[in-house]
Amino acid sequence: MLRSIFCCVLMASGAAAQDRSGADTAGEWVVTHQTRIGGWDSMCDERTTGDTLEQRCYVRYVDVYAPRPNFGALFLFVTADGVEFGMERGIRFGVTGPRITRGSKDVWQENRFGCRRGWTCKLGPADAQAFLDIAADSDALAFTFTDRDDRPQDLNWDLSELARVLSDWRAQSQARDLPHL
Repeated sequence: MLRSIFCCVLMASGAAAQDRSGADTAGEWVVTHQTRIGGWDSMCDERTTGDTLEQRCYVRYVDVYAPRPNFGALFLFVTADGVEFGMERGIRFGVTGPRITRGSKDVWQENRFGCRRGWTCKLGPADAQAFLDIAADSDALAFTFTDRDDRPQDLNWDLSELARVLSDWRAQSQARDLPHL
């Protein structure tokens, strides 16, 4: 199961480790920092290409909501390029895709068609920063959907530690002279 989770994390992420041919692999990237805060991870890794050291830092959240044989997972990655939601193909949201809740109210929601259908769902830097500002002061990131096996899912990710994990990610990025939001 761990192997399946790892493969899905890499495939769903813009932060996926890739070899020189573009194939997903963790083999060339070496983890240099990992801090787990709540369900969130602040990660940095590096690899050498010729004489050039490549470094990257990111935040991730991984939720395996269904084990094998009907594996299902959602992912979120925060990079300097934005926020990316990784979803299994075949997921069907209702009217809204991912949403942020504060108290009993939705304070942010993603309505783009691709984000509601398990396709690529990425927020560019400006939208990502607005998303993170709202999320860091809210209760939960909520996902209500039907998975590819027609099972209803209602997931809520605790946002109470998001500000701390973002602070760690930004500090680690700055220490490596890497861009961040």
